[in-house]
Amino acid sequence: MTSIVSTHDSDRAKRRGFRLATVVAAAAVIGGGVILPASAATASTGSVSQVALANQPQCRKHHHHWHCQEQPKEEAATGGTNTGGTGNGGDATGPGNNTGGTGNGGKASGSGTNKGGDGNGGAATGQAPAEAPAQDPADAPADAPADAPADAPADAPADGTNTGGTGNGGDATGPGTNTGGTGNGGDASGSGTNKGGTGNGGDASGPGNNTGGTGNGGDASGPGNNTGGDGNGGDATGE
Repeated sequence: MTSIVSTHDSDRAKRRGFRLATVVAAAAVIGGGVILPASAATASTGSVSQVALANQPQCRKHHHHWHCQEQPKEEAATGGTNTGGTGNGGDATGPGNNTGGTGNGGKASGSGTNKGGDGNGGAATGQAPAEAPAQDPADAPADAPADAPADAPADAPADGTNTGGTGNGGDATGPGTNTGGTGNGGDASGSGTNKGGTGNGGDASGPGNNTGGTGNGGDASGPGNNTGGDGNGGDATGE
């Protein structure tokens, strides 16, 4: 009579082989692949692009478990060459109340080559009060009493209140080559109340080559109340 004797060592070898096969099969299922022969695996690897390989999830084994992490996808860089305009504030000088104009550079945004217009604030200068001429004692009349008061000096003009105009550079947006117009605020000078005009440069946008018009604010000067006119540059849009 023939009997089959099973030993402890043979059972351990069977269990070890079963566990190894289970781990290999689980790794193939989680990775989303199929175990191929060496020749087939070599052939398929050559047809996979580097981009596809870079986007594959990266997996690692941790305590008999597989952890996979998706790789971030690279996005194409977009955007153009954009330069914001310069803002130059106007100068303020003189004995009066003078305020230099503000310069606001235009904005630039878009996928093309865009340059915001410059803003140049107008200057403000005052006028010094006129001095009364000195009187020569020899020119005094002979019949004038000794205690007679001296002639009152002529009224000196008051110091001016001058404000330079504001310059606002135009904006530039779009996929084309766009340049915002320049805004030049007017100057203000004199002994009165003078305000230079505002200069607003035109905007430029569109897919073509567009340049916004220039805005030149008018000057203001004199002993009275003067306000320079505004200058508004035209916009430019098109293909």
